[in-house]
Amino acid sequence: MPAVHYARGEYHRIRGDYLAALDEIDEALKQTAPGQNQNWAFIAAGYLQTLLALGRDKETEAEARKFLKAAKKENLGYVEAYLLMPLAIAQVKMGDYENAVETAETAINVFTALGTKGLSLGLAYETRARVAILMGDRRNNTTVLWLGQLPECDSVMVPEADLVETIQDLCGRLGLEFYGP
Repeated sequence: MPAVHYARGEYHRIRGDYLAALDEIDEALKQTAPGQNQNWAFIAAGYLQTLLALGRDKETEAEARKFLKAAKKENLGYVEAYLLMPLAIAQVKMGDYENAVETAETAINVFTALGTKGLSLGLAYETRARVAILMGDRRNNTTVLWLGQLPECDSVMVPEADLVETIQDLCGRLGLEFYGP
C-alpha cells in the first residue's frame, strides 16, 4: 500500500531521518504511478522535499522535471503546483534565480486561478518567500510576508493575535520590517 509507505516516509522526514524517509517514499512511488493513485503527486512532492533536505539539489531538479512531465501526460492539472514548489527551491539553491522566481510564481498562479484559499496557497506563497530569502531579495520576501497582501485564509486555526506575533517574530529573525495590523 503506497499510502502506508508515504506516511512512514513523511514521519521519518519530519523527524529528520531523511534517508529512511527517502527509502519509504521511494517504495510508495514504486507502488503507484501518475493517473493511478490520487496521492501520486503528493508522494512525488514528498520525495522531492526529502531530496532537498539531503542537499541533493541537482537530483531534485531532474526528478521534478521527470515528475512534471508525467503529470502533464496524465493531465493531473493543479497538483502539478505541488511539484513546482520543491523545483523552485532546487533552482534557487543552484543559482537559477530567474527560473526559480518564475516557477514559484507559477505555483501561486495555479492556486489563485482556482480561487484556492488556505494551506495550499499559503505553501505556494511560502515557497516564493523562501526563493526571495535564498536570493537575498529582502524587498520581495518582505512583500510576501506583509499581512495586508496575504489572501484570506479561512482555514487558519491559530488566533489572529498569535499569528501576527508569530509573523512578527519570524520577520525579526530574518531582519525584515513587519507591515501588518
